[in-house]
Amino acid sequence: MPSQLEHAMETLMFTFHKYAGDKEHLAKEDLRALMDKEFPGFLENQRDPQALERILRDVEQ
Repeated sequence: MPSQLEHAMETLMFTFHKYAGDKEHLAKEDLRALMDKEFPGFLENQRDPQALERILRDVEQ
C-alpha cells in the first residue's frame, strides 16, 4: 500500500506533466499557468507583487 508521501509525489508528478509542454521541462508560460491554476492563494496573498516575476526569471537562468 503506497504511503502518503508516495501519493503526494504521484500528485506532484501528474501535475507537472499536466502543465509541461514537452513533458520534461516547464517553460515560463507553463509555470505561470501552473501557478495561476494550482496556487491561486499563493499569488493572491503575496505582499510583494513582483515575487512571481522573480521566480519566473530565476527559472529562465
